[in-house]
Amino acid sequence: MLGRLIATMVVNAAAIWVAAAIFDGITYSSLTNLLLTGLVLGVVNFLVRPVVKILTLPITIVTLGLWLIVVNAAMLLLTSWLVSGFAVNGILTALGGAVVIGAVNWVLSGIMRRDGAKRRPLTR
Repeated sequence: MLGRLIATMVVNAAAIWVAAAIFDGITYSSLTNLLLTGLVLGVVNFLVRPVVKILTLPITIVTLGLWLIVVNAAMLLLTSWLVSGFAVNGILTALGGAVVIGAVNWVLSGIMRRDGAKRRPLTR
């Protein structure tokens, strides 16, 4: 359990670092602050994001899932509001950052997945 939390924090911190390197509007004050931001983003995504996804399910269906980018941007803005020393300037920066963070999380989570070799094929 603790190992998974640490892995989530490190993956989120790496994704935020990449997003901050790409977008000038995403800033953090130190490496410690970056790790704390990764932890808070993980907690926000675990606790708040599912509720928001359920509440906005109709618009998600109508937009064929594209609304989830806006939800991810909102979670990033909420994280910047919660963590002192981490800032996201503007909704457009948050949207771009959400896309980059999502892509980096997807790649790093795929690399870190332990059960990748144990997966069954889709067809037999």
